[in-house]
Amino acid sequence: MSLVFQPPAAERINVIGVPGTGKSYWARTYVRNIHRLVIFDIFRECDHLGTVYTLEEFMGRAAEGEFENGVLRAVVHPDYNLELSENQEEVIATLLDHVKNCTYYGEETGIVLENATAPPMLRRLAAGGRHEGISMLIAGQRYHSQFPPVVRGTSNRIIAYRQTEPEDLRDLRQRMGKYVDASLLNMSAQSSTEDAIAGLPDRWYVDFQQSTGPVLRPPIRG
Repeated sequence: MSLVFQPPAAERINVIGVPGTGKSYWARTYVRNIHRLVIFDIFRECDHLGTVYTLEEFMGRAAEGEFENGVLRAVVHPDYNLELSENQEEVIATLLDHVKNCTYYGEETGIVLENATAPPMLRRLAAGGRHEGISMLIAGQRYHSQFPPVVRGTSNRIIAYRQTEPEDLRDLRQRMGKYVDASLLNMSAQSSTEDAIAGLPDRWYVDFQQSTGPVLRPPIRG
């Protein structure tokens, strides 16, 4: 594996989609060549992407400054004796202050963050982590109800797989604009954002960036 990639510190990516549509595959493909990476892996599905640590092990080593320099591929498992919503992602966010200059990848935000509420350090990380060299990739199933407002509001890229709930589609339209060119799917070149995203087949997605607007993308290849 060639670890030659480090996203800009200002990068804030939200990856969303109902289960089975491809969001986790996209996210894991994106991070696989990043040379300084911290993953909060609640389902233990990312062990192949780095060195596995318990939350307690990662806390101790980060606090001692062990991760400040060099290649870092940390896959952190939560403490399963605690509720996932019990501020565990807040602990990770706090520890990243000791790590710096890395990409943070958090999976299944709807499970980890209770009621889509970001605790103080995670809010600080989303809004100001770029000053510490920290980029972020956050993945979840529901855009409106699972992504805290600060995570949605600070994102500069949205990878949207299929969404079907009206409030999620409404919020995506507000961020992306009214129309998506969905002609690759035999839909109108001026399809509404809601129709385009609700009608996406598995593995297809809309890639939104401020510089390009919403662009329909075919399935990625590993």
